[in-house]
Amino acid sequence: MYKYLSIQARRVLWASKGLVRLKSLVQGHSVKRQATSTLRCMQTLSWVQSKIRTRRIKMAEENQALQRQLLLNQELETLRW
Repeated sequence: MYKYLSIQARRVLWASKGLVRLKSLVQGHSVKRQATSTLRCMQTLSWVQSKIRTRRIKMAEENQALQRQLLLNQELETLRW
């Protein structure tokens, strides 16, 4: 009877070890996949922020150039009269 119980206990232990191994493999893969996805999203967000910043700077420079042109035109108009 004790022999049977020890064999049964070993089987339970092996099954338990197998489940632990399987669980660690699955969790490791899912964590890696989640980290990869998060990194990709962060890189995309950083890229979008960079594009927005570049566009704002360009628009500000264009606005300054337009203001200078308008001032020059006003000065020319006042000199003509």
